[in-house]
Amino acid sequence: MLQLLAKHAPSGQVLRTAFTSATPTFSPFGFTSELWKDYWSRFFTFTRAHAVPDDRQAQVFLTKQTSTVYKLLSNLAAQETLPREINDLSMEQIVAYLKVQFDPTRFAIRERFKFWTSMQRRPGESIQELAARVRQAAATGDFASVADPLDEALRTRFICPVNNEAVLREFFKMRADELDFITVIYLAIQTEDAAKVAKERVYGPKSVPALAIAQKPPRQQPMLQRLSKNEVSVRQLRCHRCGSSGHVATSCKFKDANCNFCLLTGHLEAVCCKKARSKAHGVSWIDVLEMLKAAPCRHS
Repeated sequence: MLQLLAKHAPSGQVLRTAFTSATPTFSPFGFTSELWKDYWSRFFTFTRAHAVPDDRQAQVFLTKQTSTVYKLLSNLAAQETLPREINDLSMEQIVAYLKVQFDPTRFAIRERFKFWTSMQRRPGESIQELAARVRQAAATGDFASVADPLDEALRTRFICPVNNEAVLREFFKMRADELDFITVIYLAIQTEDAAKVAKERVYGPKSVPALAIAQKPPRQQPMLQRLSKNEVSVRQLRCHRCGSSGHVATSCKFKDANCNFCLLTGHLEAVCCKKARSKAHGVSWIDVLEMLKAAPCRHS
């Protein structure tokens, strides 16, 4: 079998093909569902359990990966100062590449932000399942490396309410040991101001015209002037001189009439305001006059 492969395959590929076909399957690295350090620990156990030679570990690892991870490693190798082929990488170099790309401790600020803001109990989730997710999320936050708990608490409490995308991006791309509480405040102010200036540069400042500030609001006109003729006819305003509708007070025929109650000119007794107020108190002017006439004079 090996002789047949050697005749039709390029040199150096025969041993890899024969060895790979003899090894059991192993799941590829899923960076969205598993931590890199956990995957590397499982793969290392796999190589020891199946007696994979050290000089063949890199090839076995590459054959087990998805096209996404394979392409990522190929690009990283080609971007080196001295470009390399992916098949020339050692296992140590592959581990170093993927550790830089997927090690969560490098993004501890981001992982701690997610830990404190995104952890909610799912519908139907048991206490044991919730506790397992909390432990898993805490593993990515690298809390064991916190040297100053008070500064860490202040920094995290400040970062969590920040709703500025530009500021959060600046935080998330930095290492935890590069940020303390004072540095976080300074960086947030600097980034927010820079974003504001850039936005004003592109879209222009939002200023209120001086004319709009100095201009006073128009005075409201009286109700009769603001109402149209149709609105006046609909409302059927009542004349305060006679109490009838259909005309205004200036054209009322009783505008020169004398009131029999208050003896004033300009309205009828039926719409007299003083008479209405006296009725509300239960005593009329006539009643008062009658009581004064009936009272005995003390000076007689």
